[in-house]
Amino acid sequence: MKYQKGISGNPQGRPAGSKNKATDEVREKVRMFVEDNLPNLQAEYNNLESKDKLDFLAKLLAFTLPKLQSVQMDAQIETVQPIVLNIEEFYRK
Repeated sequence: MKYQKGISGNPQGRPAGSKNKATDEVREKVRMFVEDNLPNLQAEYNNLESKDKLDFLAKLLAFTLPKLQSVQMDAQIETVQPIVLNIEEFYRK
């Protein structure tokens, strides 16, 4: 049986927009780990080469900034006939 758009196959399931408890627990544990080890992480970061520092920051930003989605645009360009101006006629007026 095919489901209709907007109608759940499991109406007793998790409500739309509710948070996943397991994901929240993992996020909290990662936050606590980073918080507890911040001085060590800073020292390790300071010891990295410049290229590795940039790589680390790029990876870190992926978790803090929203990800952009690619957009495909289709455009059709019509050929336009060039306008030829006669400068002498323009100045005679």
